[in-house]
Amino acid sequence: MKTTMRIAAVLLSIGCVGGMVTGAEASSDRRPPKNETLAWYNDHWINLASSWETATACHIAETDAVCFATEAELDEYLAQATLSTATPTGPVAAALSCSSSLRLYDGTSYTGSVLSIYIQGLVVNLSGYSFDNKTSSYKVGACWSIFNSAANGGGSTYPTNLTEAGDQSPTMLSGWNNVVSSVYLG
Repeated sequence: MKTTMRIAAVLLSIGCVGGMVTGAEASSDRRPPKNETLAWYNDHWINLASSWETATACHIAETDAVCFATEAELDEYLAQATLSTATPTGPVAAALSCSSSLRLYDGTSYTGSVLSIYIQGLVVNLSGYSFDNKTSSYKVGACWSIFNSAANGGGSTYPTNLTEAGDQSPTMLSGWNNVVSSVYLG
């Protein structure tokens, strides 16, 4: 845990974290306060635990949380963030081993609202993002994932052979539609 905290501090101090925005679109500080489920949307913070307002695509990471009106806008943001990020080496590179996020969709066939998760090595409770018991399809990014039916990684576990890096499914297995409550990216 101490190593993870040190790496995060290094990432923040040298500005090598993916997803940071600069220029006219950036506020003075786009990082949400700790232990909050706030995300930057248009020109203000929204509390994802209570409302996405008119957003349909939100991206959460250890360094920032942002929402967009469409998934296409989210894709554009992530592409720009990736292009503008310096290529780190050493322990920084190890911390950024996942080059893409997990995407959970509240509709089948990758439709509806999408929650993009880029938090590696921690259990993410979806209730804090108004996405508890909503997942109907998914796309696993560059890191394997674990889906659980209860908060904090508890309850039943979705078959992990279906959530390896690069896996995706337009529907959930029988009995799993709108059941996922927490996820973990390895």
